[in-house]
Amino acid sequence: MNRLFSVGIIFLLIFMSFQLVRAQGSPFFATRIGLETWSIGGAHVARLNNPAAPMHNPASLMTSGLDVYLEVGSTFRTKYLDFEPDKKYLPGYISFSTLIKDFHLAVGYANNYNFDIDSGPENPDKPSEGRGLKNKIIMHTFFAIVRYPLHEKIVLGATIGVNYLKETEEFKGLELGFRGNGWGPQIIIGLLYSPIKKLTFGTSFHFLNEIQLKNDFTTPVRDDTSRGTSRIILGMDRLNVKFPWSLQFGLRYETVSFLHLYAMLDYQKWSKVLEAFDDKLQVHLGAKIIPASQFTLGLGFFTLNDPGAQFLDQKFLTFGIQFKIHKNFGFYASLLDSHLLSHKKAKQTFLGAGFKFSKNGLLNL
Repeated sequence: MNRLFSVGIIFLLIFMSFQLVRAQGSPFFATRIGLETWSIGGAHVARLNNPAAPMHNPASLMTSGLDVYLEVGSTFRTKYLDFEPDKKYLPGYISFSTLIKDFHLAVGYANNYNFDIDSGPENPDKPSEGRGLKNKIIMHTFFAIVRYPLHEKIVLGATIGVNYLKETEEFKGLELGFRGNGWGPQIIIGLLYSPIKKLTFGTSFHFLNEIQLKNDFTTPVRDDTSRGTSRIILGMDRLNVKFPWSLQFGLRYETVSFLHLYAMLDYQKWSKVLEAFDDKLQVHLGAKIIPASQFTLGLGFFTLNDPGAQFLDQKFLTFGIQFKIHKNFGFYASLLDSHLLSHKKAKQTFLGAGFKFSKNGLLNL
């Protein structure tokens, strides 16, 4: 019976590890930074005056002197395979921007990836109940950005960042664990071109260098078979975490003064991460409605196709509002949901709020 139980535990660990490997190679757990652009379906690349420009297209950063922008958000009603990894809140983004002559500059922090699963019983009474699992992966990004107008119709921007990734894993009731962390650079280059006032084209390139994790793992080792005792050993290993590079193209068109349309294609090179992964082309469509200068609405649609399995593909509908609380303060809120158009194995709802402060009172939504 003990041997059968041990075999069962091994199969359980293999199965759960397979699901985690798939999750860690998925865009599902990327945080939705940039509420204003996600409200228009994430079609950010040709957006002017984007509060989260450093993470999207750095050419779209616009500041009047001293601006501060903050975002937080929460996922709920979330389904990923057999897990329900809801979050109470996600600290997402904060930036400080200023203007020096023609240079728009900013520094800040972003929570770019947040994978957190706590499932199963702590100490199962029966082997059939399975073992619980705690696993968390989080990536923090610290960045600096510069944006400069090359011409009255052409703007160039660049973001330089450092990513810090940390992972912990624990199987409940077993003396098995894993801890790892590492650093890696990233760069984002963006361009905006406006041939006429009502039309803007944008492109951006995102590159994240692989991160080498320095790992510590613990496991019980039998050292006295006659007594059946065990001791805990601590081992060290190294693991390289890779990321896809991506290239975006898009446009913004002002049909009338109160209606702006957005479209973007996002090509993601997932085969760079794993040969078995498929490269993906994500589609982003959106509209911004401006009934008044102090109040705007956003509507959108975007795809989030998984590189490893089609049944994890998602299609999101988005909605957002932005309004001025005061001449110096702006409020942003967005809702993203994939329950209506996605497979039952991958569903997600995200709600976020953001606040912007502009010292000079030149707050443009």
